[in-house]
Amino acid sequence: MIKQDYKPRNYSKAFSNNAFDNLPAWATHPFAIISYATITLILAITLFKDNKNSTEETMIESSIDIVLEEAQSVKQIEYDSGQINLGLSDSKETNDSSSSDKHEESNNVVSQNVSRNQNITINPDITENQSVYNNQLLPLKSNYSTPNIQKESAKYTPPTAIALNFTNSSKLKYQLKPLLTSSKWKSESVKKNDNLSLIFKRIGLTPQMVYKISTLDKNTKILTNLMPGRSIYYQLGQNKELLALKYVIDLQNTLYVERRNADTGISEKNELVSRMVNKTIEYRTAYISGTITDSLFLSGKRAGMSDSLIINFANIFAWDIDFTLDIRAGDSFSLLYQEEFLDGEKIRNGNIIAADFINRGDIIRAISYTDSKNNSDFYSDTGHSMRKAFLRAPVNFKYISDSFNPRRFHPVQKRIKPHRGIDYAAPVGTPIRASGDGKVIASGYNKFNGKYIFIQHGNSIVTKYLHLSKRLVSRGKRVKQGQIIGKLGSTGMVTGPHLHYEFVVNGVHRNPRTVKLPKAEAISRNEKANFLIASKVLVTQLENRKQIQSSLLAAK
Repeated sequence: MIKQDYKPRNYSKAFSNNAFDNLPAWATHPFAIISYATITLILAITLFKDNKNSTEETMIESSIDIVLEEAQSVKQIEYDSGQINLGLSDSKETNDSSSSDKHEESNNVVSQNVSRNQNITINPDITENQSVYNNQLLPLKSNYSTPNIQKESAKYTPPTAIALNFTNSSKLKYQLKPLLTSSKWKSESVKKNDNLSLIFKRIGLTPQMVYKISTLDKNTKILTNLMPGRSIYYQLGQNKELLALKYVIDLQNTLYVERRNADTGISEKNELVSRMVNKTIEYRTAYISGTITDSLFLSGKRAGMSDSLIINFANIFAWDIDFTLDIRAGDSFSLLYQEEFLDGEKIRNGNIIAADFINRGDIIRAISYTDSKNNSDFYSDTGHSMRKAFLRAPVNFKYISDSFNPRRFHPVQKRIKPHRGIDYAAPVGTPIRASGDGKVIASGYNKFNGKYIFIQHGNSIVTKYLHLSKRLVSRGKRVKQGQIIGKLGSTGMVTGPHLHYEFVVNGVHRNPRTVKLPKAEAISRNEKANFLIASKVLVTQLENRKQIQSSLLAAK
């Protein structure tokens, strides 16, 4: 009985702002809340998987029911269409065509339903009165067997039972055949002061094997001079017998020593043989160009050039351009060079084959050419060598008053002092000529040298001209071979008018009369025609690359 003063409970209080005040502190802790969420997520995933599996099983069972229903309908169609002869000849003739059409139609229906289930397999051992359902044999219900039917007059054979073997494709485990793996190479590093005997001792091989390997043939002689830091790779047999040895000489060449023959391959029964494997380097042509904004080195790095490529580029043009003082912002450069690839991977940059530099509007080109004698050098596009020649004597002299002598007695200072040049005696005012193309790096006066001029030729050669009466060039000026740069005189600490001439190579004074000068011959007449063809092709490639790059930059 409900009391008169009964009032329904107000459930809204459970969701008031202070509803959580009555809960214990641990229940509202952040870690507890995260734990609740994690448990809920795990339960949801688990339920989803179970639901998925049950859905797949339901689909399989429904497919089985559909196939069985279709089979029953086929049997009913066959029965109704006159499969059994009831003794009426007219009906037999009239129903032949219709029953056959219906039978073909029913067979098509069954085949279509069977084709929908790709995991159905036919078991030929099942009898015509049995069926398979979920891998269990069941008897078929015969709806067409009556006592009045004459079996010999039947138009069709009884239907064939098909075994239905359904499997869950999501649970299939694919059996992969294991790959055949060859023996793995083991390695031993070559240490400092190491030799083949010490390495074989660490591997566990005998001194006899060391002698046998080192004297096997000319290929294995390289193992007597091993390079520290490299490795020797080897394979041992079951009896710790050496099966194979590999030594990587460089990127292209590898030495193999193996117990191998054409029939049995590597085997302990075979004798040791060596072979050298040579890999071919693939050369590809690459193009780089850039604009000078500060120094050649920094501008080249921004363009993507390596350090060695920048140095090689500078050395080619060093006879014509001082890359420290001559270049200006806005000058540009471009070059074609080779890239070396091994097994499809770039290993290093190769040689420069063509290049140009535009300095203050003047273009200087260099083309690499290898003649019929396999001599390579850089030439201008007209066939003149980029490496300029030197004059043996920069003045028309009457005689040599003093020769190159490291222990010469100085006539003024009266002591042994090296004479690092040659004194050419001539009348005062005789023209002094630059011995080669270059740049004046010093033009001045001191009490020892008198009036002097120093000229830089490329990166490694400096020529010095002392005791002049007059200087005709100033510091920073570029001079050509044979250009008059001053007049002969007798200024400084001298005994008479002459030119003191020095030839310095990489900071070392050399005898100007005997030093081997760089070759600067123009391309020979026999090679000129071939060179001009090659030069035209390379210059065209350079210009085409420039146009393509300009078009790409304009499109951006």
